[in-house]
Amino acid sequence: MIKLHPIAPDIRVHATHAYEPPTGVDALVDELWASAQAESPWLFDGHFFSVARAGISSLEGCMVPYRYWIAGRRHPELGARLGLHPLAVTGITH
Repeated sequence: MIKLHPIAPDIRVHATHAYEPPTGVDALVDELWASAQAESPWLFDGHFFSVARAGISSLEGCMVPYRYWIAGRRHPELGARLGLHPLAVTGITH
């Protein structure tokens, strides 16, 4: 589900903690990541910002290895356990 939040022009983004995946998910995440890489060899395991709290003037969250997002998209039950909320920004500047 996509949620839209109004933001202030001077919004602050804070990485407030390190991501700690739920216990016992790493083997499944690795398996799903290997499968995704086999299908799309250009994939690399960078990081994305996962939002924990969103306010008008600040966002709080953590940086998460991309492999967890891919694994959660491929396995919805795992995705629910991972609890990730990627920050997406779209806009046009002049």
